[in-house]
Amino acid sequence: LGSAGRAALAARLRDSDAIVRRRAAQAIGWLGGAALPLVTDLAACLDDEDEATWEFAADALSRLGPAAANCLARRLGDIDWRVRPRVEDALGRMGKTGAAAIARHRTPPADPGTEAAMNAPPLLGQMGAPGAEVLATWLKSQDADLRIRAADELSGLSGPLAAQYADAVVRQLLDRDDAVVKRAEVAVQQLGPLAGPTLAKGLGDPCPELRAECARMLATLSIAAVLPHTAALVERFSDS
Repeated sequence: LGSAGRAALAARLRDSDAIVRRRAAQAIGWLGGAALPLVTDLAACLDDEDEATWEFAADALSRLGPAAANCLARRLGDIDWRVRPRVEDALGRMGKTGAAAIARHRTPPADPGTEAAMNAPPLLGQMGAPGAEVLATWLKSQDADLRIRAADELSGLSGPLAAQYADAVVRQLLDRDDAVVKRAEVAVQQLGPLAGPTLAKGLGDPCPELRAECARMLATLSIAAVLPHTAALVERFSDS
């Protein structure tokens, strides 16, 4: 399909007839990589009142790689409450590509008070491994608010993924910002038994501050979460 054909499809996306817009969005989705020049036109369709039109547009965007992901990430702060879930859905389908785009558009010096900034961490928390990977890097951000929000979202993970990032959350107990430390304490408690092995391992860490924090947080967990690590606790207090 040449430039003239793409221009014709783009024009149909703006047609007054919803059926024409719908069919154009669907046809663009069939183009694959040839639809890249139409990313901006597709993104504009996320405002469409016709459900099928914006769904076809979102589906097409989710398969168009980094260019589409960047375009979508810029709309995370859209003032239209109907559009944001559509943007989030499309980015969520894009895995690592979507997560990377969110990271690029949220990482400081982006304004931490914008709608996009507020919406990014929860979306990453729903994206599984790609999102968790970005959140873990945000724990090292210079922005304390971003570190707090990243710890919050990581604490909401479950299963092996939560266990994988428990160490990163636990280490926030040594954060230089008191607000981050307090939120990290809550995050560790939310992880519960999943944080147990990491806390027990931390009892043998070379850093005395981390050892002390791990012992303190283990004491706040449920008996069931602490029992498997009783020996490590006894050894810790025997050495102190």
